[in-house]
Amino acid sequence: MASGAYVVEVYEPRTGAGGFAAAATRARSVTEEMRAEGTEVRLLRTIFLPLDETCFYVFEAASSLAVRRAAARAGIRLGRVVEAISIEGRP
Repeated sequence: MASGAYVVEVYEPRTGAGGFAAAATRARSVTEEMRAEGTEVRLLRTIFLPLDETCFYVFEAASSLAVRRAAARAGIRLGRVVEAISIEGRP
């Protein structure tokens, strides 16, 4: 099954900066459970931009629906969910 990258964009106030770390921990646990259940989804990384009060959760999954389900199970408030393309840089 082919998979792609998806980004969940969420508003996260600077005062609640610890919330994104806890949500990322929950998302990692949830995606492990979902993989055990047969749904291919994985949290790759979380990026918090405090000045913009925005958090990005980057997932790898077969569909945006799997990402939405994982985010909901992890208690992440759903903002935008969009497909993403990543190009890794080399030194």
